[in-house]
Amino acid sequence: MQYKTVKSKLKLTTNETNYLILLTRHSKNLYNQALYNVRQHFFNTNEYLTYNDNYHLLKDSINYKVLNSTQAQAVLRKVDEAMKAFFGSIKKKVKGVRLPRYLKKDALYPLIDRMVYKPNKNEYILPRSNLVKKVSNELVSFTKNINPKLITTLKNAYQEGIFDKRVRHFFKYKVLVIDEVGFNEISPLEAKLFFQLIDLRYTKKSTVFTSNMTFDKW
Repeated sequence: MQYKTVKSKLKLTTNETNYLILLTRHSKNLYNQALYNVRQHFFNTNEYLTYNDNYHLLKDSINYKVLNSTQAQAVLRKVDEAMKAFFGSIKKKVKGVRLPRYLKKDALYPLIDRMVYKPNKNEYILPRSNLVKKVSNELVSFTKNINPKLITTLKNAYQEGIFDKRVRHFFKYKVLVIDEVGFNEISPLEAKLFFQLIDLRYTKKSTVFTSNMTFDKW
C-alpha cells in the first residue's frame, strides 16, 4: 500500500510548540528505551527480542504513557524494524554490520499517527494519551483556585499592556513559592495568564505550591 505525503507548515502558539517538543522528546526517550531492551537482550542471549515482549517491558514507562498508544506503538515498531534489518544482515553474512545506534540525548523523534489521513476534515486533532488527558483535567481543576494576589498582579499587568515584563519578573526567581492555593476561584482569562507563567518556568526554575487545604478539597 502506498501512502501520500503532504507537507504542512503549522502556525502554533508557544504552548502548542512546547507541547509538541515535549511529546517528541518523550518519543526519543521511548525509542532509546526500546532499543536498550533489544540490544541488551541480544548481548545476553544472542537472540531477537520480539515486539510484543518489548511492549510488555515498556507499557508502564512514563515515556510510553505520555504518548498516545498509536504513537507509542509506532516508535516500538521502528525499533523492531531496525532490529529485524540487523538480524537480516547477519543472516546474509553482511560484513561490518552494526547494531542500531541510540538517538542523541538532545534529539527529538517524530510523532507517527497512522490515522492522520482524514480527507473529509479541514483540521487535524493530535490524539492525546489517557495520562495527558488526566493531568490536563487535574490542572484545569487545580487552577480554579490560585493565590489571589498573584492573579491580580498578572491580570493588572495584562490590562496595562506590560504582562510580558511582569512575567519575566517572576521568571527570574530560582524558586517561586505560591502560597494560599485553593481559596479563591479564578476566571478563564486569569487561568490562561497563570498558565503562561508556569509554562515559562517549566523545566527551567523551581515552583512550589502551598495550601492549608487537604488534597481531597482541591
